[in-house]
Amino acid sequence: MNNDNDIHDDDLKGMSPHLSKAGDNNPFKAGTDYFEDFASKIKSRIDELEEIKNEAPVLSSIPNYTPFDTPAGYFDELPTLVQQRCIENKSSTSILEWLTLLIKPRFAIPFITMVFIAFAGINFMNKNAQAPNTETAAENTFEDQLSTIDEATIIETLTADESSENKSVSNDDNSIENYLIDNHLEEYNLRNNL
Repeated sequence: MNNDNDIHDDDLKGMSPHLSKAGDNNPFKAGTDYFEDFASKIKSRIDELEEIKNEAPVLSSIPNYTPFDTPAGYFDELPTLVQQRCIENKSSTSILEWLTLLIKPRFAIPFITMVFIAFAGINFMNKNAQAPNTETAAENTFEDQLSTIDEATIIETLTADESSENKSVSNDDNSIENYLIDNHLEEYNLRNNL
């Protein structure tokens, strides 16, 4: 069969038994009347198209194009378009959608349980919390403050307060006497008026 390649027919039968059974027939060979009948087949096809145009003029007036063509640069812009749509969908969550989620049992039951536990915890803490006695708290804080101050400082402050009180009383007495003298008022007149 192939003398050029030095492959014998017996070798081909051993390598591929199915192909050897096909024989020498060429499956890609045109029929004997193919080229003679080709012109008549084309003519009949054209005649069929003319009949369709006559019977359905609206259908034949539709332009013949492929609607599945992609615009130029479509696949270059596609990733950015998809990304923009994903971002738009994420940001459009509304309050109504959140409320509908809370109504669903898989979210509502844990949410109600959490609110109940929080409410019970707050009430428990409020009942067990005791208001401190303000008098004892004030005494404690005053005593705590005094324990941190040096005794000498306390004595100096108390003696300074006493001396300032004595000065203010003596100043008040002197100012009254000066007023009475300046206005020529006598003690006898004051007692009668009161």
